[in-house]
Amino acid sequence: MRGIIFVFALIALSISVFALPDLHPYRIYMADAYGNEIQYAVPGQNVRLFVQVQNNGDAPASSFHVAFKMWGTTVGEETFSSTLNPNTYTLMDTNYVVPSQTPTGHPVGDYSVVVDSRNEVNETNETNNEKGTNLAFSLPDIKVYSAWVTEWGFGIDPISEIYVGQNVAPVVTILLTNSFQPFTISAAVDGVTICTYRWTSITGAVTAYSSPIHICNWTVTQSQLNTRTFTMTVDSGNELNETNETNNQMSVTLPMVSRCGNGICESARGENSANCPTDCPPTSCTPRNYCSGNKVASQKADCSVSYIDCGVSPPNCCKMGKCIKSFSECGLTVDTAAPVAAQVQGPELTNALAIISMVVLVGIVLYAFIRIETDL
Repeated sequence: MRGIIFVFALIALSISVFALPDLHPYRIYMADAYGNEIQYAVPGQNVRLFVQVQNNGDAPASSFHVAFKMWGTTVGEETFSSTLNPNTYTLMDTNYVVPSQTPTGHPVGDYSVVVDSRNEVNETNETNNEKGTNLAFSLPDIKVYSAWVTEWGFGIDPISEIYVGQNVAPVVTILLTNSFQPFTISAAVDGVTICTYRWTSITGAVTAYSSPIHICNWTVTQSQLNTRTFTMTVDSGNELNETNETNNQMSVTLPMVSRCGNGICESARGENSANCPTDCPPTSCTPRNYCSGNKVASQKADCSVSYIDCGVSPPNCCKMGKCIKSFSECGLTVDTAAPVAAQVQGPELTNALAIISMVVLVGIVLYAFIRIETDL
């Protein structure tokens, strides 16, 4: 039993003796004087260069140095005097002032960090102690280079007019200088934002043109305006501090035209039941002969009501072959429907009066004859 315990103790001792740390610069970045990470800095600015040192080994590491370099030259060296246990990390930084002139003449900082720069720690891997990146030492400039509107699903060619119900897409191309950070592109119609697009491509410290960007697709809505203005804006959330804040926007104004067959009666653009019955159908009534005591009286083609044979003035109207009161328009429910008795008119009235006159005359003659006979 003691032999087994001894063997296990020997194995544990061997593991502890041969276990080593592995220091690695996991992440490096630049921050402002308050420690907030930034994507770019300007000449003369005080910044802090950060590194996240991680121990990927099986043993703790103590007392090592970290070198911060710009263009291969050490600009700061910091000491870690504590203990960094396995699978843990620590943040280290040094102060740096951005130079007014870079060695390369380009506003790009070649930043690198070397962990255990003096080889004070025996590690399992001595080849992963250095990490580098580029830093931007100039403000960016994001400019709307061109803007137009295209019909969605039909390529990128610009259109010159729009109509209600049409599916369109606002499009931009942008010119990027020193682009190191994502930003938002927005599209608005008549001052109202309709959508946004997130730009995440990092072009770096160069000047580059983007391909056409379809910000979104949008269905043209009804409006009393004769035009619609599309406004495309880059960095619409003001996330970037730029060298020029006045070139982030461009607008395109397109005329609104009617398009018969889109299912919308665009009366503001001149559509009606005569020139576009598909979109502006007549009311539900059907033109027909109405009322009139069988005299000819036709409803108009636009389904407006007729007053013939229903009285001299409104609210009497002729509708569905009857005289009705309290109407609004043909085809709409009326408040009161009171058929009016047919009036005797024309020849019928003349004949009736003649008959009545003859009966009265005959009566008078008979009465006179009877009185004469009596007197005799």
